Amino acid sequence: MNGKNKQLLVIAGIVVGVIILAIIGSRARRPGPTIAPEHIPPNAPAFLIHNNTTYNPTGDTTADNLVRIDLAYFARQKVSAYKSTTSVVNFNLSNDPVANGFTISFKGGFESSKDKIEVSVTILANHIVKTSITDKTSGINIDTQLPSYSALNQLIAQLPINATNYTISYVPTDGSITVTLYEQNPAFLEEAKQDLASRLGVQVSGLTKFKISYIFPSNFSN
Repeated sequence: MNGKNKQLLVIAGIVVGVIILAIIGSRARRPGPTIAPEHIPPNAPAFLIHNNTTYNPTGDTTADNLVRIDLAYFARQKVSAYKSTTSVVNFNLSNDPVANGFTISFKGGFESSKDKIEVSVTILANHIVKTSITDKTSGINIDTQLPSYSALNQLIAQLPINATNYTISYVPTDGSITVTLYEQNPAFLEEAKQDLASRLGVQVSGLTKFKISYIFPSNFSN
C-alpha cells in the first residue's frame, strides 16, 4: 500500500469517527423519547427521565401512569411551552429519588422550562397514588386539580368499605367497583347507592357514569 492510499484510509477513519461521535452526542442530548406530533394522543402522559433512562416511581404500571398523567397535566396547565397537547412532556430528574415509607420524592424540571419542580408520590391502596407537584420557582401548586385527585380515585383508595348492610370493593382486573348487599332488601340497595353518590360527588342518577356492579341474593332485583 503506497503512502497516498494510507493517507486516504486515515482521513476516512477520522471522518467515520467524527460521524459516530456526532451520533452518540445527539443521543446523549436527547433524554426523552421523540415522537412525531401526529402520533401523540391528546393529553398524552409525561415521560420521566432519570440518568437518561425512563423512570417509573412506584414500579406499578397503573400507579406510574397516574403520576405521568399528573405531570403532563401540570405542564400543560402551567408551563407555557407545553400548553399544546401535541407537545411531548419530558420531566428530567435532577437528583436520585428519596423513598420514605410509602412516599417517593424527587426534584427536577420540565425539559422546556427552567423552573425547579419538586414532586412527591404517595402510594395508596388499589394502585392509586397521591401526587404533589410544586413549582418552587413560582410557588404554583394545583394538587387538588390533578387527574389523580378525582373523587373516583379517592374512593378506590379507600376500598374495601364494609358497611352494616353492604360492602363496596374494587376489582383491579377491570377497574370496576362492586357493591355486595347482605340481604334481599331494596332499602339496602338504595342506601348503598346514596353512599356511593355522596362519595363520588354526584346524584344517584349520575352513578351510571361509573363502572359499578351490584351483587345481591337471588330473587331480588334493582
